[in-house]
Amino acid sequence: NIRPTSTSYTTTANTIMLSVILPLLVSQVYTHGDREPPSEGFEVVTCGSTIKLSFMAVPDFRLHSHEVAYGSGSGQQSVTMKKSVDDNNSYWTVVGDLKNGCKRGTPIKIGRIIRLQHTATKKWLHSHTGFKSPLSQNQEVSCFGGYEESNTADHWQVEVKGTYWEREQMVRFKHVDTGMYLHSTGQHQFGRPINGQREICAYSRANSMNQWSAMEGLYVKRTDSKKKEQ
Repeated sequence: NIRPTSTSYTTTANTIMLSVILPLLVSQVYTHGDREPPSEGFEVVTCGSTIKLSFMAVPDFRLHSHEVAYGSGSGQQSVTMKKSVDDNNSYWTVVGDLKNGCKRGTPIKIGRIIRLQHTATKKWLHSHTGFKSPLSQNQEVSCFGGYEESNTADHWQVEVKGTYWEREQMVRFKHVDTGMYLHSTGQHQFGRPINGQREICAYSRANSMNQWSAMEGLYVKRTDSKKKEQ
């Protein structure tokens, strides 16, 4: 049920990100070895940060996309989980919603509506009614659009336990248009050409299979002041 739309899987994500972000405003989290605690100003996820999302139920997997389309349903670019912390196709950039936008460095609060842009292909994490995911038959999740093409089906509401979306802490993403959660059964696995990758879908109830955490990435320093919040 998957067909390739391109024979090239090369990405220039690292070149793009590193060439436009000033080192003093960004904290880079490496994918190997022990991670140090975030320094001051980098404890939370902010607008403009480019991150990888770990599936907490199986934490070695990262939310992933690529230039491979679904062979059923919408036929849009597929979204999966891949067991790799090093793959550049697992980076997503945090962007504001269409109405309000989001200033670079703004910390993401509980309830905030965001979009997640796949860094390599520039498409948006997307969902919609009317199409079922190819393996589990839940609601389909895809990547769609680009800089000049986006709609409310790209909107996801951030659900966390505290005030802000903190790094390496549990977060859920609730699809605004349909009320479904970004989800995986963890069991439905694709064959070729993306052998071993797991299906991503949207699901109606919050549970342990729709919990994510922000892990590796390039984090933009928060631009607000904690003193102003007190």
